Amino acid sequence: MTYIIKNIIYYTLFIQFFTLLIKAQRYCNGYENLCYKTYDDVVYPTTHNSYAVGKSYSSNQQLPIAQQLMDGIRGLMLDIFPYDDGSVHLCHTKCNDPLYLDAGDVIDTLSLIASFLEQNPNEIITLFFENFSGNVPAYLVNDAFTRSGLINYVFTPTIPGQWPTLGEMIDTHQNVVVFTDKLFDPAYPWYLSLDQYVSYTNYVSLSNEYWNCDVKGGSGSLFLLYHMKHVQVLDYGYLPDSTIIDKTNSINGINEQTQFCERKVNYIAVDYYNHGDVIAFAAGLNGEDYKAVKKSKLVSGVQDITKYNKYINLVFLFILSFLFI
Repeated sequence: MTYIIKNIIYYTLFIQFFTLLIKAQRYCNGYENLCYKTYDDVVYPTTHNSYAVGKSYSSNQQLPIAQQLMDGIRGLMLDIFPYDDGSVHLCHTKCNDPLYLDAGDVIDTLSLIASFLEQNPNEIITLFFENFSGNVPAYLVNDAFTRSGLINYVFTPTIPGQWPTLGEMIDTHQNVVVFTDKLFDPAYPWYLSLDQYVSYTNYVSLSNEYWNCDVKGGSGSLFLLYHMKHVQVLDYGYLPDSTIIDKTNSINGINEQTQFCERKVNYIAVDYYNHGDVIAFAAGLNGEDYKAVKKSKLVSGVQDITKYNKYINLVFLFILSFLFI
């Protein structure tokens, strides 16, 4: 009788274990269905000048990159400059100038992203490097990626024009797609030419003008939409129009431009992302209900840990059945 009971428990636990395994949910960029979409079939909420945080007039974001990632931003735009000590800094227009913003060594930011991916391995992030001065060679960028550990996550294309699914990228630990506007080098096949892969609009759009969808540069099939409104400051340049930022970044505001463009969008770049709904809008374009998923959104791997706890408990019971029956 004991033998029969033991076998009943054995087969019951066996069936329960594999039933849960089959039903187990997997999340890529916060959503199960995105795991089966190719990279070029997904929309990524993106921050313009992601590093430019603070109260400086040259800032474009209010919250730091760490918070941007935790909130669901999956595209980061970084301006790189050569620094006096031979390092590479993230600066807005200039370094070593009190009038402009210097966010420090790029290694610090790349290390932060690597740390985020260690805790959130099911996320895909895109980096856009603007080599503003054109004086940062690829080997220096490669060195920064290597020293930060982020080199372990970079995506390297195998077949030009063909993108894997997010799930496939995650399975191969290629979570980070990296583009540069200048000085890409075939010696580093993960450091991709922006113009080859992406088409993009002009980042400047004055507040009194209607949205413009003209392609400023690039010939790639991926489409980067700059969704921002600016005010011109004398002859010095353009600043985000903070007086209408909530309207600009609202669902209706973003939808107005995307509908006008009549083109599939892959990246929506905004200033002050925490105003408005760019993350929710991107979720909608991806065919997802942002509000429904937001409550259970992957943060520091919580969902995966919960999922595996089910298996751990079953294995524990499975072992006990042989020890005490």
